[in-house]
Amino acid sequence: MKLNSKQKLIHNSRVKKSYAKLLAKEGYGGPSTPAITEDEATPPGNERHSSLLPDDNEAELAPRRAPQGKLAGNRSDIAKAVAKAGAKNRNITALTGPVSKPNPFKKAFEEAERIRAEREREVQERLRKKQDVAKAKKSAQRKRHHEATVMNKKNDRGQPNMRSRINLLLDKIQGGK
Repeated sequence: MKLNSKQKLIHNSRVKKSYAKLLAKEGYGGPSTPAITEDEATPPGNERHSSLLPDDNEAELAPRRAPQGKLAGNRSDIAKAVAKAGAKNRNITALTGPVSKPNPFKKAFEEAERIRAEREREVQERLRKKQDVAKAKKSAQRKRHHEATVMNKKNDRGQPNMRSRINLLLDKIQGGK
C-alpha cells in the first residue's frame, strides 16, 4: 500500500500525538506538542484512520497538560512533579524549565573588558598629550616668528631698528622676574 505525501504527514502527526499522550500518561512531562484537531487529522473521504483519534469520552478522561511558561506553577508544584517523575525521568529540565548555567568564560570576558577599557584610556591619554605637545610647538613657533620679525626690522636707511630690539630685550628681562 503506497501512501501519498499528504497521507504520510497525517499518519506521522497521529503517531506523534499518540506518543505525546502516552508520555503524558506515564508522567513524563516532555515538551508540549501542538494539538491536532479532528478536522486536521481526518482528511475528507478518509475516515478509516479515525480509530486513532480519541473518543469524546477519552478526551474528557485524559489528564490536561500543565500550562507551559514562566507562570506555569509555583515551586511546590514543580517539586511535587519532580518527585513523582523521580526514577522515571532523570532529565527534569522539561519540568523545571531551562537551568541557567554559570558562564565559564565570565572571568575572561570581564578581564578582556577591563583590558579594553584600560587601552582606551591609554589611547585617550596619548592623544591628549600629543595635542598638548602640538599646541606648545605651535606657540613656540609663533613666538620665534615674532622675535625674528622684530629683530629684522629696518629703518628707512636700512639700519637695524634699535627701539624694537631694545623693547624685545626689556620684555624678556621683565618677564623673567
